Amino acid sequence: MEVNLAYYRKKDWRKFLKLIDDPENMDETWKEWHKSYLKIKRSLTSHGLNVNDIVIDLNELRNYCLTNNHTGSVYKTGPLVQRCGKCWI
Repeated sequence: MEVNLAYYRKKDWRKFLKLIDDPENMDETWKEWHKSYLKIKRSLTSHGLNVNDIVIDLNELRNYCLTNNHTGSVYKTGPLVQRCGKCWI
């Protein structure tokens, strides 16, 4: 079984936090987020899942949210992106 896992690039982290409505629900730094990301990825892999890293294009996220009248909350956009074959965590 495969699972898609959202991956944010280090160079995009500050822009990402400015883009979303709920930055307080995210790690303050990319380094903190990346540590959690790797922990989640290892856990999924250890349970037999094949993990696909999905690099998130922030312009695509912004345009998608604007087109669909969504605010940019990382949690609110999750189900929307799944519809496009991607998953946000």
